[in-house]
Amino acid sequence: MRKRFLTNRNLFLGSLLLTGLLVGCSSDDNSGDVEIPGTESHTYKYTVTVDQPIDESDFISFVIVGGNQNPNNNTIWKVNGEVQTGQASVSFNDQSFETTNTYVVETIDPIRLSTSGASFINFGNDLKFRYKIEVDGKEVVSEDQTLSGDSKSWNKDYTF
Repeated sequence: MRKRFLTNRNLFLGSLLLTGLLVGCSSDDNSGDVEIPGTESHTYKYTVTVDQPIDESDFISFVIVGGNQNPNNNTIWKVNGEVQTGQASVSFNDQSFETTNTYVVETIDPIRLSTSGASFINFGNDLKFRYKIEVDGKEVVSEDQTLSGDSKSWNKDYTF
């Protein structure tokens, strides 16, 4: 039940942010040449690695949302090199890491805003993971964590 709540919470927050981006970032000026200070576009790359094996009781939720000002283009991300057509957000859970231990999520083209949420909760053996975020090719977040002990958790939300 707790896993479903946390996953639903992250999906809800991501959807809420995306709605805010689409509504709040729409432009009344159709010239396309006006750049508002502080809203420059950037490239983003997220890398998350979870060491195997993952205990069945462990909880992992990893959600990324991106937004641009073109409502006709929601294809923002590629995951492990594969374009995610029509998706402004991507998410992974503990089952996602059963077959692949590393996901690289990156923008196809520069976007104006990206936010991510990650939750890891250990309920068994040690849960070891690495989480890295790059903006315009520069590493801005680098986490290397090991959760030891029942119910130990790590939760982070980043917005750029």
